[in-house]
Amino acid sequence: MKKKIVVLLLLVFAFVTINANTLVKQKVQLETWKSSTRAPVPMPIDAFIEENCSILIKFFELQIQSVTFQIRDNHGNIIFQDMVVPSEEENYTIDLNGFKQGEYELFYSDGHMVISGKFYIV
Repeated sequence: MKKKIVVLLLLVFAFVTINANTLVKQKVQLETWKSSTRAPVPMPIDAFIEENCSILIKFFELQIQSVTFQIRDNHGNIIFQDMVVPSEEENYTIDLNGFKQGEYELFYSDGHMVISGKFYIV
């Protein structure tokens, strides 16, 4: 009987942990907005909201030139902008502390394409 209780508690703990991890990290759905090439181009980044505190950006390609990140509010106002030289080995983090609750849009531009994705801070 004790073994069944222990197994049941372990299963409940594992389920709670899995649910907590899925709630902590939210993927930003990125869409290619404008591209200078007609051929399909793979997404150069992936972005995740982590605990409503930051955006974690992972680069898939090494770039020689800098890229620009912007965050705009739901009125189109630029509230964050930074230029970065991407590295496949390092992730880029944007701090969201101080941002109010609401809808925002992340923009990525490398001179050849613009990618955007909406996200929410709750």
